[in-house]
Amino acid sequence: MEKAKEYCIQTAQYQCFPAEIDALKGGLLLPTKSKFSCCNPFRTDGYLGGRLQFSDIPSDTQHSLLLDEKKPFVYLLIQHTHIRLHHLGVRIVLSELRSTFWILKRRQAIKQVLHKCLPCKLS
Repeated sequence: MEKAKEYCIQTAQYQCFPAEIDALKGGLLLPTKSKFSCCNPFRTDGYLGGRLQFSDIPSDTQHSLLLDEKKPFVYLLIQHTHIRLHHLGVRIVLSELRSTFWILKRRQAIKQVLHKCLPCKLS
């Protein structure tokens, strides 16, 4: 299961950020229109990560995996986290996801997923 998750993360990153990944592989500067230039991105173990390089928090939180909100994998990741947390709200799901992932437009993406959640609509 973990291997499938790793594959989905890497595939989503390659599909969304090919220019950024190629630039980081070649040691070049990021494109000026890059969505992640403010996150100080880097490549490690095949992943695109970055964000809080000077903070005193654990390294997996410090270097969150960067993802685009438009990918179906991200939708499923948000949905899985929402269900795992017993259908809690946007802030709790956001806090849980933020410990590992940095999703573009994350609050908006979480709201879209929670709005489609049938058990939450019925309660």
